[in-house]
Amino acid sequence: MDHNRTWLFELRAAPGDCIAAFRDAMKGKSGFSLRKAEWHLTPARSEHGLPAMVATYEGRGGAASLATALYGRRAAETEAAAKGSQITFEIKRFDADAGLTACAMWLSLAGKQMVVFTPDAGFYRSYMNDVARKLAELDPEISATKA
Repeated sequence: MDHNRTWLFELRAAPGDCIAAFRDAMKGKSGFSLRKAEWHLTPARSEHGLPAMVATYEGRGGAASLATALYGRRAAETEAAAKGSQITFEIKRFDADAGLTACAMWLSLAGKQMVVFTPDAGFYRSYMNDVARKLAELDPEISATKA
């Protein structure tokens, strides 16, 4: 259920590099991946005026969209319920003296099926894990927690 948690990171990287890592992860899967999805990325600002980005789920992509077509109505309904879901990535603070950036990522908007199930949750988790890996490339000593 990692997709329902807030992922918190603290790393030695500039805020712009962290936002770029998020963007690259959200756009980085191969078309052959069964977890490939299409995302619309929108730059934003946090309530404190710091950089943020919102990724809006537009549906499955690549081999995943082909699989959806092959699996039929149920898979298509699941995908349709998930469209419009959003993952938000936000810079929480930046300490220029220490060179530390704190950021957070969470599923900020999600469709539901049968009241409790988050459709296409596996796609969200896959991309959130990709973001964590990209941030770790910036700073191998990254601190990451899920709350």
